[in-house]
Amino acid sequence: MPTIRSFKPAVVLSAVALVALATACSAGSQATGNTVKAVDCDVSGAGQVTVNLLSYNSSATDPFSNAMVKSCSKDGVEVKHAPIDFAGQYQKTSTTLAGGQGTYDVIGMYSGAVPGYANTKKLMPLGDLFDKYADEYGLDEIDPVMLEGVSYDGELYALPTMSNVITMVYREDIFEKLDLEPPTTYEELVTVAEKIQDAGEIKSPLALPLADNSSTFFEQLLRAQGGGYLDPDTKKPALDTPEAKTALQALADLRPVMDPEVAAFDQPRVQQQLMNGKAAMAIMYSGRMADLSNPELTPYAEKFAFAAPPAAEEGGPVAATVSVDGWSIPANTDIDPDLLFRMMAASISADASEQAVPAAFPARQGIATEENTPYAAAVQEALANGAATPPMETWLGNMQNATSPLLLQAIIGKTSVDAALADSGTAAEKALSD
Repeated sequence: MPTIRSFKPAVVLSAVALVALATACSAGSQATGNTVKAVDCDVSGAGQVTVNLLSYNSSATDPFSNAMVKSCSKDGVEVKHAPIDFAGQYQKTSTTLAGGQGTYDVIGMYSGAVPGYANTKKLMPLGDLFDKYADEYGLDEIDPVMLEGVSYDGELYALPTMSNVITMVYREDIFEKLDLEPPTTYEELVTVAEKIQDAGEIKSPLALPLADNSSTFFEQLLRAQGGGYLDPDTKKPALDTPEAKTALQALADLRPVMDPEVAAFDQPRVQQQLMNGKAAMAIMYSGRMADLSNPELTPYAEKFAFAAPPAAEEGGPVAATVSVDGWSIPANTDIDPDLLFRMMAASISADASEQAVPAAFPARQGIATEENTPYAAAVQEALANGAATPPMETWLGNMQNATSPLLLQAIIGKTSVDAALADSGTAAEKALSD
């Protein structure tokens, strides 16, 4: 196990920030974690305290939320958690952190949101508390990549619960019937999808969540070639490069094998396409994968298989992003941070994390395995071959928000790749200066 003390990220890993701070974290599911059992939670010395928890509902997040509610509501402490979707959490997070006295005491946080809130000092740094309780709660078992993903400027701002990793899912029965292998590059992705299409199996074999992830997919392909939104030397947008054109063209080339309405596909819609047999392949965050293996939700549950997503080019790293979820303490809470951290640590203990699989891919190393999580091997393969957390920079989210609709126009054929990149460069320049 790694030893982590006074945690400082060694590097800022290159990947994509989340569009509108809401991509991976919208990777909710239809099941819940209501069956989670209480785990050890030390609330000694707290007295009569009400702790308000803000966390969106999904099969992946609910086990950790429910562990905190069920385990730590005792001895005068009451943990309150009202059901809410991600859009609601997004709005309430902004509102509660804006005032001098917040409404919530523990907030679900994620990679794309950390830089902005940390830079404006809306979140408490957690490094000292992490050091204090690392041994007691086995925090050294947390994957260092997950800690990187919720840190900013050398400080930890969230205690990781789980990760969402861009992963590929495919219909193994169709692949076997047509003697196909999972594509390892975007060029192969087109070829495989065309073969499924030509065989008359499925009209639109590939589904991507482009409604809320178009700039994420673009950035992944850009990064996989060694590029990025920003030129490291000039600190200006770098969307007029050969890497940028290759990345956007790769996505535009997928148009003939995707549904004509793909521009409106978010992750739930992609999931439904797979469940209803209208897609044979998809690339999306791993938080959506567990439901696909649930026979109560789809007749194809036994037919899905998982793999690392394709690379931009043969032999290169996979085009994939890691988004880390975790618990943060608002700077404007009036409850003892030491108490809150102990409750957070209890909710991600080994016992709690084991109850979260297979719906979640816990931040603790060794919890999710091939035996208990059908997509675990695919996630591990992606992590081993280039998947990474977003660059923890405050500008990235704004630039992605500004460019996402422009990039999407080229992907769906409404404008040319060159025109979209030119418009995106202008929009990115403005977003950078705002």
